[in-house]
Amino acid sequence: MMNLEKELFLEGLNLPEGFSFRPAKLTDVLELTTLFNLISEKVEGVKDFTPHELENDLKSPGFDIAENTIIICDQDGKIVAYQDMFALSSIPVRPIVWGRVHPDHMNRGFGTALFRWGMERAKSVLDKVPKDVRVAVRTWNVSTWNAGKEMLENLGLEIKRHYFEMEIEMNSQLPNPVWPDGIKIFSFQYPKEAKDLYRAFEESFKDHYGFVAEEFDEGFKQFEHMRINEEGFDPDLWFLAKDSNEIAGFSLCRKWSHESREDGHVSVLGVRPKWRKKGLGLALLQHSFTEYWKRGQQRVTLGVDGNSITGAVKLYERAGMKKFKQVDSYEIELRPGREIARV
Repeated sequence: MMNLEKELFLEGLNLPEGFSFRPAKLTDVLELTTLFNLISEKVEGVKDFTPHELENDLKSPGFDIAENTIIICDQDGKIVAYQDMFALSSIPVRPIVWGRVHPDHMNRGFGTALFRWGMERAKSVLDKVPKDVRVAVRTWNVSTWNAGKEMLENLGLEIKRHYFEMEIEMNSQLPNPVWPDGIKIFSFQYPKEAKDLYRAFEESFKDHYGFVAEEFDEGFKQFEHMRINEEGFDPDLWFLAKDSNEIAGFSLCRKWSHESREDGHVSVLGVRPKWRKKGLGLALLQHSFTEYWKRGQQRVTLGVDGNSITGAVKLYERAGMKKFKQVDSYEIELRPGREIARV
């Protein structure tokens, strides 16, 4: 791959003398984590990467690190820039291109050249998608990071969605949740309930932006890898709301947030359509807050689609949460056609 795309990668980029590029390797995880945290501190004021989480991402089923990553190293072999392309769905209509450049090496064209490389790599998904189906590259940028915004817009990407990070800081234990009639709350039993939970997860999000139906085995494999194998997983913090034996809704919480082990984080909160508009989402959220309070974690965060069709932002505000960060989702079309992702 590197020889094939070397000419494309170098177009318009003058690498300083002694600088080089190569694919990333798993042995780079510690150095990459340090690089990513250095940049996230500059952009957002927080460290939000850990070696375990990064390694788990790079070991995702179906991800080829040698084919789908590239790094730039300086004359001492130190990594100064990184880029990847993730397309893990069985029908990858929304490949994700993501990269970072060391603050000392910004404004040298590295980010633009690497992102172009990522978009070119994303074309490799076209043969895996029916020829009449639309394919578009997606990426994200923190709304306050103007340099990232400018680069993406110069490359032709457009904002398609806003996402918010929200938080609650509890000064006292919150009131107990009021559960809809017939609903009881349980902690997740792994592995016995894993496939039933995944089915409920898929049904809860099938009408959300960007959803594309997966073959069950492939989708479950990704779900298990990304949600259960990650270091913040604790089955006692995965709450299932059941109506008799059916999972009506769920709140999948981490032991700690990505930014601080002092804080909690609700990774996913979902309610199946049959049980919506009954107060179940609010009850699940309040139950999650209470459990964090019992653990001594007074700040809890979560991420939400700003245009959620279920009115999630208003729900979270009603629960006492406030927005503290906006992340913009960008897109550029690789191939026009019939849209199969939920819009």
